[in-house]
Amino acid sequence: MVFRYLRLIIKRERINSLVWLLGIAGLMIGFAPLFSNLFGTPQELHAIAATMNTPAMIAIVGPMFGLHALNSAMVMAQMSLLLFVIAIACMNIFFVVRHTRADEELGRMEVLRSLPIGRLTSTMATLTSAVSLNIKITVVSAIGLMFMPIEGMTVTGAWVYSAALGAAGIFFAAVALLMAQVFSTARGATTGSMALMSVLFLLRAAGDAMGNALSWISIMGLPMQTYAFYQNRVLPIVVMLGVAAIVAAIAILLCKRRDLGEGLVPARKGKGEASPLLLSPLGFAWRKLRGSFIGWGIALFSFGAMYGWVLGMDEFFEIEMLQEMLATMGEIPNMTHGFVGMLLMMIGLLSAVPVMIAVKRVWGEEKHHRIESLYARAVPRWKMMAAFMTVGVLFSVAMPAFNALGMYLASQGASGLTLGEFMHGGLNYLPAIWVMLGLCVLLVGFAPKLGWIAWAVFGFSFFFNYMGRLMFPQEVAELLQRFTPFGWVPQLPVDDFAWLPLLVLTGIAAALCALGLVGYRRRDIA
Repeated sequence: MVFRYLRLIIKRERINSLVWLLGIAGLMIGFAPLFSNLFGTPQELHAIAATMNTPAMIAIVGPMFGLHALNSAMVMAQMSLLLFVIAIACMNIFFVVRHTRADEELGRMEVLRSLPIGRLTSTMATLTSAVSLNIKITVVSAIGLMFMPIEGMTVTGAWVYSAALGAAGIFFAAVALLMAQVFSTARGATTGSMALMSVLFLLRAAGDAMGNALSWISIMGLPMQTYAFYQNRVLPIVVMLGVAAIVAAIAILLCKRRDLGEGLVPARKGKGEASPLLLSPLGFAWRKLRGSFIGWGIALFSFGAMYGWVLGMDEFFEIEMLQEMLATMGEIPNMTHGFVGMLLMMIGLLSAVPVMIAVKRVWGEEKHHRIESLYARAVPRWKMMAAFMTVGVLFSVAMPAFNALGMYLASQGASGLTLGEFMHGGLNYLPAIWVMLGLCVLLVGFAPKLGWIAWAVFGFSFFFNYMGRLMFPQEVAELLQRFTPFGWVPQLPVDDFAWLPLLVLTGIAAALCALGLVGYRRRDIA
């Protein structure tokens, strides 16, 4: 029965798994030549090493190694591995929770358990599927890297580098499986897994910065301890897999003993009387999304504070890759201001994610047949959609503001910018974010099953506005950026403020929202 359940998971995940596989492995392979192009001489390699070998940067990207024998492959491993570890950790958390706790919460597991399958069938099939996906990413990445013309690239290094990533993914799959037994809701399991990942990240940052045993105690630090393309240590990979096996065994034992639908931590009992906010569509939308608001707000504030701290480091702006990226912005009188402008653009892109999630939550409620009971009462459809749109607009304003505040407080005046200038630069991307909101409303209104189009547009926008500057000639990169709403926004504080593109984007967003509302009123539910 495990194999039949595996086939069911593979069928459900055939698109998502392919996107994750191509996304993570493709980016690993695609980013590799950039390091060879940007750091082609020994002088440039040692310059970047000297810049990155500071406690602040080590805490962000991981430890430096092999300073006496640097090559492009080693610099790639030191600068990018941690980023991919975070990405594959999120992939595994979402994957495992979706097929365990989420299925129980939605009642799917009860239907499946009515068939002649064992208590542990779903757990074992989910874990096996997750391990298989991580192995595929490892193999594809290693084979792709082996053929990259990069100085220092070796077969052993490519496999160690990729295996470290895959082992980290398997560990977080086991963690998510454990959290699915501990918590009784999918949201609780996801939040618990993400919280543990954050704690491990902080432990790793402290251990790497101080050079102590915390780098080994924290599983997040073990992939960097492989010293890929230098010493190619296998022990950290073995340790990660061993710990993952122990965590998975504990999760399986707990799953065998607990009741279906229950967790070790019982769901918090609701109030005897509902809040007056739930008497309105807007209150209902806020209640559904307030956890996301808090989580994203903390994350973006922390992200801004981390880079605000870096603004005070003069050696940071000597990094060749950073100078190359800033050079694509044209002539800038101040590198610090140019870097702030680039960061605010990236945050504008990231701030669109919770906004899109907020609007698409309407389709989630509809898909799970929860919104029908609301429409059975005197609740107009357009009011419900407008309520989620309103919360999305709140997200669009709050997220860049949280980030700008964190950046300003952590920079301690090193940037020479006031809080108002930080806020102006961040909120300048509101019209572009609203276009993404309008696109989601349009898709939910007319063709909710085509919601992936909005994420494809976001991915295109993020890639060509952020990394496209390095991978394409400036004229080509600027042309491609014009196909995205974010490419029309002036990058403050470097560019001059312009009203016209912002007004046009706002008008487009309003038109998309209006059309989406009309479509949602007319189409059949679910």
